[in-house]
Amino acid sequence: MNRRLLRSIGHVGAGITLFVATAIPAHAQQSTTSPVPSAEELQQWLEEEMQAAQEYPPIDGLSIEFHLEIHAPMDPAELARKRKLIEGKPDHPLRWEVEQAARYAEYGAEIVRMRVWSNGEGRFRYNHDWDPVEIEPFADIVRTSSQEWTLGQTQFQLYDPPKPASSQSSFDAMEHGGFARRIKLLMYGGLNEISVAPVTTDAIHLMGDTFEATMGSDPGASARVRGYWSADDGRWFIRDFMYLTSGNPDSIGQLNTFSDWTFEPLLGAWIAHRREKNNTKGELIQLTVFDAVRPLESGEFERVTKAPWFGGHDAIRGDITAEDAWDHRGGQMQYLQPVAGNSVNRQRIANAPPLPPPATPARSVRKWQILGWSVAGGFLVLVVILRFVFSVGKR
Repeated sequence: MNRRLLRSIGHVGAGITLFVATAIPAHAQQSTTSPVPSAEELQQWLEEEMQAAQEYPPIDGLSIEFHLEIHAPMDPAELARKRKLIEGKPDHPLRWEVEQAARYAEYGAEIVRMRVWSNGEGRFRYNHDWDPVEIEPFADIVRTSSQEWTLGQTQFQLYDPPKPASSQSSFDAMEHGGFARRIKLLMYGGLNEISVAPVTTDAIHLMGDTFEATMGSDPGASARVRGYWSADDGRWFIRDFMYLTSGNPDSIGQLNTFSDWTFEPLLGAWIAHRREKNNTKGELIQLTVFDAVRPLESGEFERVTKAPWFGGHDAIRGDITAEDAWDHRGGQMQYLQPVAGNSVNRQRIANAPPLPPPATPARSVRKWQILGWSVAGGFLVLVVILRFVFSVGKR
């Protein structure tokens, strides 16, 4: 049975699960157990999961909530030493790491709550709420077939309708490198992170109802994957995942552990509700928790993706409090401010830069700030989210 059919069944099944569970007598609900498959069958399952993990997650018509805890433990002496290294250097490659460690030492873990409304690939609203607040308390990005816009507490930005991926890399990055990647991490136990390659039985060690496998191949990423067979559920589950080779050397040896696997009827798939990421010292550096999934109500996607305007109302954030905006439509950049009489003052910015490349903000938002108020202000929400997506993704 394919995944789309499973998910369609899930939408219907979600409404009758409680009835079925209570209507069937307890003695009739006893599950049958399945024997442990062979190494060859395990090999086939791993290859199928790796292939499915490259596809877009089955979230069309759904609203999903999850949150991330970011831990940045660092020895005080090391923190002091690295602080000296970045002094007066806003674009220093260690700045993000040092800033995170400093905030962690003062406030504890940073909590990022994320919500997604999906109407299929390329059509979404992706919300972020930060605690503690670093730059903006929230940052949202919206992409539909007819418009793109971003919203923060202090400003909003308007963009032309979506263009090919090559010319709108920032929005594509926040979709595929952001929420789609995180959801697939939980669905596939990290298998979406490694290159698709044949899995040989020589690379699989089957030990009773547990296994260890080496997967992937250079020049992509390879990893050690460990899992177990659930006789009651009749399927394999990934227990942990660790990079052996990677384009990002910092990720090698970090252990990702997946737990609380649950079948979600609306997704038509199993998903780990908890993922812990530990550094090579065994210290927790990230915790991802899957919180909720529900179907979108009629007209909900249209309501939450309606573009904001001065004095207006957003379906999620309420009254628009932004005091300025940036309009990037029509191939130019304009700075907008409301004036008396509900009119808007427009100031065209000459020589406007293109959308920031997705990898740049990983170094620092301050890199954009030192380029001038027009650049930093015009891309503030984009830069904040992009830095989060790529900096956290590297850890």
